[in-house]
Amino acid sequence: MPWRDERVDVLLAAMSDLGMSMSRSAAGELIDERVQFVATQMRVTPRTARSHLTDEAIAGLVKSMAFDFVEETPGANLLA
Repeated sequence: MPWRDERVDVLLAAMSDLGMSMSRSAAGELIDERVQFVATQMRVTPRTARSHLTDEAIAGLVKSMAFDFVEETPGANLLA
């Protein structure tokens, strides 16, 4: 399985664990954007940046997104 597909699967599973969902194409775009962001911030190639996009990093990204969503949606309870 290609690297990107594996990362998309991890992202979608992490979203599902929090009761949220995202289309596969949107998840792929998010992974691509994150790789580019990391590459730019670290001044490395996208290939090198990929090594920093671990399962744990993706889980942290998803949690951050989820809690940002909660802040924008008063009354939402992601931990229910």
